[in-house]
Amino acid sequence: MKHLKLALATLAILVACLGTAQETRAKIGKLAKITTEAPIFIKPDSRSRVLYRGKVDQYVVLRNIDEKWATVIMADGSNGYIETRFVERLPYDVNVKQPTTPVAPPSQGATLGTRGGSQPINRAGEWRLDVVRDALQFQGTRYVWGGNSLTRGVDCSGFIQQLFLRQGVKLPRTATLQSYVGEKVTRLEDMQPGDRLYFTDSKRQRITHTGLYIGNGYMIHSSSSKGGIVIEFLSQRWINKMVDVVR
Repeated sequence: MKHLKLALATLAILVACLGTAQETRAKIGKLAKITTEAPIFIKPDSRSRVLYRGKVDQYVVLRNIDEKWATVIMADGSNGYIETRFVERLPYDVNVKQPTTPVAPPSQGATLGTRGGSQPINRAGEWRLDVVRDALQFQGTRYVWGGNSLTRGVDCSGFIQQLFLRQGVKLPRTATLQSYVGEKVTRLEDMQPGDRLYFTDSKRQRITHTGLYIGNGYMIHSSSSKGGIVIEFLSQRWINKMVDVVR
């Protein structure tokens, strides 16, 4: 079951377009979006075994595409096949990083501070991308208010807390308290994959939502309105509600 949840290599993707200076990149495919719920088959044959049922607005990486079939890169690197009519090709190449030098291990510490002088979580660039890669595999997990399970159900702050806990970093449970932990990013253009995003309510009175920035203007979050963990573009509506970016 977990393999199916990982099934789409989806967006180990967006980590692609980021990265540090000491790396090279290799193109593996093109980004696309599923437009209609549709099966992904083990062969380019609708009578073959179904590997996964693609969901509307789910992102996938295409290795190649023809008039009938699009080849989807699965989580284990193998091919899956979806009918071309069910996907929308996007104008983005997907690259994988090929590090040329070792990366320092991350710090394990996280300290609760004050909003004016919060303590940074010291994180190497590669580790920050590990958080993104880890987050992507839970796409589709259902939204459960107060939930803490990345596979059975989780809310927005529980999603962020559990992701960072898997990397050895302890964050508070609520989005408001989480926003105090780490180093503030003050300019949108300085955002990096792995940064935590915090959003306010319509009256801008308190923080009510959080997500993880994954690069190229997208975040992954557990959304009550969309029913679970989804990847979503940071539209102007989201940017207007964003009050904190924390690294």
